[in-house]
Amino acid sequence: MIKYKRKKDTAILLLMGRESSGKTASAIAGFSTLAKGVASPKRTARFSLRTDEANERETVSTDHLIKAYQSMKKGKDLPGKTENNQIYSFRLEKNGREICRLAQLDYPSGLRSSKSPAEGQDEAFNSFLAHASILAFVLPGDLLQSYIQLGGKTLEEVTDPVCMENVLSINREINHIKTLLLKAGEINPHAPLLFYVTKSDLVAYPQNIPLVLERLLREWKLLDGNRKVLGCSSTLGKSAVINGNQIQSGFAPEGFEIPLLLAAARRQYVRGRKWNEKETRFIDGTIRRLTQERDEAAASRAALAVHLQTRLIKIFRPEKKAIRELDERIAQLDKTLLEKEKEKEMIPKRNPHQKHARDILSYIETAYPNEVLYINKKGQKRKLQNFI
Repeated sequence: MIKYKRKKDTAILLLMGRESSGKTASAIAGFSTLAKGVASPKRTARFSLRTDEANERETVSTDHLIKAYQSMKKGKDLPGKTENNQIYSFRLEKNGREICRLAQLDYPSGLRSSKSPAEGQDEAFNSFLAHASILAFVLPGDLLQSYIQLGGKTLEEVTDPVCMENVLSINREINHIKTLLLKAGEINPHAPLLFYVTKSDLVAYPQNIPLVLERLLREWKLLDGNRKVLGCSSTLGKSAVINGNQIQSGFAPEGFEIPLLLAAARRQYVRGRKWNEKETRFIDGTIRRLTQERDEAAASRAALAVHLQTRLIKIFRPEKKAIRELDERIAQLDKTLLEKEKEKEMIPKRNPHQKHARDILSYIETAYPNEVLYINKKGQKRKLQNFI
């Protein structure tokens, strides 16, 4: 079994979903999309992904991701069932410069729900669950379409066997998600949630997915007041024709890079917060030192002034000169303190990590306008830029 030793400042992506939910296809298309590179409309930021060669001994080579993508593109078989853990390690670049590492786990056997992570069910899965930058749950498009067709009816309100099975399928999926949320609650209590709709072409009106997804999350009480919640979708092709396990035509992947980029944005935000704290502590220390120097200079100046006032001859030149020098020193210290206060105010604006996070979210918003859902901890829907 492949073991994974988490590297410092790595964005961790764990897509959790049942068998045949689209986790493996997402890993393949997500890597392939970003390997080619994506850019904002004005091309101010271009993001690309490359293999982290340094980790090849402990993670899976991405060669088979590339081969699987080419296979799908040529109309050959879609990826089959994942038999063993597949850990992928990447490096995300912006405009040709690395900004963070990314690690993704593709695991077998659907959603894990039988044991607590602490009981050692699966080392890699538990590690990714504990350290995930975002807790991502896969909801296949057919499941969301079933929810739409129910029109808000419960199991007690339906009589049609197909509708009853739809209700039961949704119940099973949501209960699995809630079980995993309970598992993650103690070991990863603050990670945002991402509800990721795969196979969105199976939804009758894909443009309504954010609205439908929000309704489902509220109805099933999946909005955790302690976590931010996101929603997005992907498709192998809005007009894809799939026969059995093969794509006959219309292969045009969309949206697969979003989960990877959201995980990277979250990690950059966390790194940026720590960077802000470190820079603030440094400047605060400088301000304290300068303030102490100024106070000491002011006290010395005051003492000299009092001493000068008590002298009968008030033109004692050495003391007058000392006061002038202290006045100049105090003025210089005041100027430096003002500069440091302004520098402190600018810390968030010159934070490189949060700039990367903003650029990532800006790309997603412009490439997929109105297609990504964001709900803050108060349960309020907001623009994606407010995620960080």
